[in-house]
Amino acid sequence: RAQRATRPAAPAGAAAAAPRSAQEGAALGAVRRQMEALEERVGCQLSELRRQAERPREAAFTRLEEKLQETESSSMKLDLRLSELTGNVRGLSEEMQVQIKRVDLIDDRLSEWRQRIEEELRQKYVEFDQSIQRASSSFRVGNSYVEEAQKRQQQRLQKLEAQVAELASQEERTQEALLDAHGRLDAAEERLIEAEPGFRAAAAEPCAAGACAVDGALVSLLEKRVGEVTEKLDQAMQDSCEQRAALAVQEEQLRSLRTLSDAREE
Repeated sequence: RAQRATRPAAPAGAAAAAPRSAQEGAALGAVRRQMEALEERVGCQLSELRRQAERPREAAFTRLEEKLQETESSSMKLDLRLSELTGNVRGLSEEMQVQIKRVDLIDDRLSEWRQRIEEELRQKYVEFDQSIQRASSSFRVGNSYVEEAQKRQQQRLQKLEAQVAELASQEERTQEALLDAHGRLDAAEERLIEAEPGFRAAAAEPCAAGACAVDGALVSLLEKRVGEVTEKLDQAMQDSCEQRAALAVQEEQLRSLRTLSDAREE
C-alpha cells in the first residue's frame, strides 16, 4: 500500500484510466481487507482448533507421563524386589549347598553306621547260632542226664515204696505184738489181782522159812517180768512212734518225688 501510495502519477495518456484503476484498487483493497479478515478468522479458528487438538494430546501426554512415572516407580520397586529375590535366591542357594553338604555327610555316616550295624548283627548272629548249638548240645546232655535221673528216681521210688510197704508190715506186726503184749499184761495183772488175797493171807499167817522164801522169790520174779513187759511195751510204743514218723517222712518224700517226676514228664 505504501508503495502504491508513493508511486508517481500516471502520464496524461492514462488519465482516463485512473478512475477505473482507483475503483479496482478500492475493490482490491476491500477484497484484501476481507481476505485479511478471513485470514484472521481462519487463523483464530486454526489456533482454536490447534488448542482444541493440543488439549487431548497434552492430556494424553500427561497421562502417558504419569504412566511412565508409575512404570518407572513400579520398575524401581520391581528392581528392588528383584534384588531382594536375587539375594534371597542366593542365600537359599548357599543354604541349599550347606544342606547338600550336610546330607552328604549324614549319608556317609549313615552308610558307615549301616555297615557297622550289619557287621555287629552278623557277628551277633554267629554268636547266637553258636550259643544255640551249645544250648542244643547241652540240652541233649541235660536230657540224657534228666532221663538217667528219672530212672534213678524211679528206682528210688520203687525202693521207697518197698520200704514203705515193709514199714507198714512192720507196723502191723508191731501193732499185733503190742496187742499181744497188752493181752499178756492184762492177764498177768488179772493173775496178780487174783493172787493178791492169797499173798495177804499168807503174809498174815506164820509160815515156814522155806515157804516164805519161795513166795518172796515168786513175787520178785513176777515183778521182774512185769517190769520187763512194761519196758518192752514202752520200747515197742517208742519204736512204733518212730516208725510212724519215718513212714510219714518217707511218704512226704515219695509225694514230692512223684510231683517232680510228673512235672519233668510234662
